[in-house]
Amino acid sequence: MKNNVYINGRIVSGERALVSVFDRGLRYGDGVFETLKAYDGRPVFLKEHLLRLSGGMKALGIPVKALKTLRSDIRDRVLERLLKKNGLTRGVAYIRITVTRGVDVGGHLPVRGTSPTVVVVAGAVDERAIKRKGARGVRAVTIKGPGQVVPGVKSLNYLPNVLGRIEAKRQGAVEGIFVAEDGSITEGTSSNVFVVKAGVIKTPLLSAGALPGITRSVVIELARKKRIPVKETKVLLRDLYKGDEVFITNSVSEVVPVVRVDSKKIGRGTPGGITRVVQGEYSKKLRGAFL
Repeated sequence: MKNNVYINGRIVSGERALVSVFDRGLRYGDGVFETLKAYDGRPVFLKEHLLRLSGGMKALGIPVKALKTLRSDIRDRVLERLLKKNGLTRGVAYIRITVTRGVDVGGHLPVRGTSPTVVVVAGAVDERAIKRKGARGVRAVTIKGPGQVVPGVKSLNYLPNVLGRIEAKRQGAVEGIFVAEDGSITEGTSSNVFVVKAGVIKTPLLSAGALPGITRSVVIELARKKRIPVKETKVLLRDLYKGDEVFITNSVSEVVPVVRVDSKKIGRGTPGGITRVVQGEYSKKLRGAFL
């Protein structure tokens, strides 16, 4: 795989894709990002990801007009060109779009007129590992903490998620699920969480701090179309432990069954029927997007 990067309107080699040491994204985590998937050189749910990206920029006060060049370049198929230059026109890849407030030699308070930095990278995805997780299910552990530094915004302040994932790996798990002080769950370190009980799918409210996941939204829509009840509600840790099924979602791994949380076996300890239905409907949705 080659390593080409889109940065501020140009595609350059990774060695030439340089960001200033004074960039606020590096200094303060002052920015937002989106990670999306591509199949055979074509991005998936691009419109939805750009909408969430611009929403995050607005929440942080970063001028959305900074995306004007990127949007124009996307219309001219710059993402497809980047994937092609990196040898990613077959199989599954990821695309990460990062926007920082830009270069600023001042202090915490941003200097007016700073020009945002826009970077897009693309890389390969281990498709076999994703399929294996989707087929067998994974183990998750619970992590005390609120998750996102800025609730509902996919900001570059991602340290809680990084530390949560490190802790999950230390315990031999694939994912960490954040649990707030009141015992409610919010989300995973890189996923949204769903619990199935008595045929009803429950997922934490966005107002509880969960990220408005793109895959989360699609799954809710697809489940309701299949007449599977979905409730966005407060979900407690005990609900997680006692669920008949649990699954997590994100843009790269899609829909992944969780068969064990901490020391608790979920249901029968195997992927459940409703999870399988959701996986199937999501796969059909993706196939339909490329017909």
